[in-house]
Amino acid sequence: WSKPVVGKVLLDDNGVTKTRWVAFVGGGYATSPTLTANSAAKTSSVSVTSTEGFPPSGTIQIGNDIAIYTGMTDNVLTGIPTSGNKDEILEAHTAGETLTSPLGRGFYVIDILLGKVLWRLEAATDSNMGYPFPSNPVGVDSDSDGYVNYVYNVDTGGQLWRFDFQAKGTYDSSSKTVTANWSGKRIFAPSSPPAEPFFSGLDVAIDSALNRWIYFGSGDREDPLGTGTGILYAIQDKNPNSPYDDANLEDFSGLLLDTDQTTFDTMAKTKNGWFMNMPNTKEKILARPVVFNDQLFFTSFEPTMNLCGGGGVARLYGLRLNLRAAAGTSAAVGAGVLDVTGLSGKQRALIVQGGGIASNPVISMSQNQGAVLYIGTTNSSLQAIKVDSPSAFKKLKSWKEWIAQ
Repeated sequence: WSKPVVGKVLLDDNGVTKTRWVAFVGGGYATSPTLTANSAAKTSSVSVTSTEGFPPSGTIQIGNDIAIYTGMTDNVLTGIPTSGNKDEILEAHTAGETLTSPLGRGFYVIDILLGKVLWRLEAATDSNMGYPFPSNPVGVDSDSDGYVNYVYNVDTGGQLWRFDFQAKGTYDSSSKTVTANWSGKRIFAPSSPPAEPFFSGLDVAIDSALNRWIYFGSGDREDPLGTGTGILYAIQDKNPNSPYDDANLEDFSGLLLDTDQTTFDTMAKTKNGWFMNMPNTKEKILARPVVFNDQLFFTSFEPTMNLCGGGGVARLYGLRLNLRAAAGTSAAVGAGVLDVTGLSGKQRALIVQGGGIASNPVISMSQNQGAVLYIGTTNSSLQAIKVDSPSAFKKLKSWKEWIAQ
């Protein structure tokens, strides 16, 4: 499901600097196989629904339990050690438990001219890639020179990855691949497996101190009626040596339940971001959030099985940020920014007419009308909502798109 994003990078071809147009894309999504029978602790083999994508030998992952295997036959993984280290043998498991699929666990940079993978990072070379990448990556040109410096993407396990393309990639003309100077690492990893997987992509914003903030939420697109409840994350990238976890973040979950629509929650300077659990049971985030004019917008879906109402409640959330505050100011989020018919003052949430699963917010700007936010739903509803816009913004007179190698 991951859609490529296009950008320019720099290569070092035997001392000669070259510009290359590339496409950045995640490995996509594959349904994970499940166990077809109970397995005892320290078993030597397990039966699964499918071994598609599994190499002849490698690693098995069931939840947080990891072991190795050395062979396979007819949907059976064999040669699992019956003694040894904890990361070699299996614990006891029951039929129906899910194995992590080896498919989709990778990030790729594709040379547009050659139609060839220029650089990759996969589970075979980084064991932390335990989940697929179905969401769309976001590229960042941090120094405004026209070249991509960083690309962010989130996997289904909620791990936030940053891929670094600041340096010129060392180009090998024989293999036509980059062999050095590009890298990827995790910026954030949840403290425990999430209740809902992360499918919906992310948005990146930059505060006045030039810190990058990454916003993303969880919700199972394959099972929108499921019992899990989603979560929204906002992570500040300060280039950690090891990934942040939930203990490094502020819990702002109470904000969405606060009846005072003007209050803010403020992050301690020792923290590196914040999160919000969705306030309603089974409420999920199934589309990517959007940051615009110091405001955070995101949609959610709460299943109710009301077939006349699209199967559930669609909501739009709008929260004021303080990204434009002076450098050194503690990050804050909170006050509502949405006008809701029948209510006085700006609100944090509104129910989208018609119900169903809502799209991601789409902002349209007009020189005369300011900014309008559009949302569509699976119940054929389209809603337009006027939102705060900058007092002045650039007027586009023309544009040109040109890709040359």
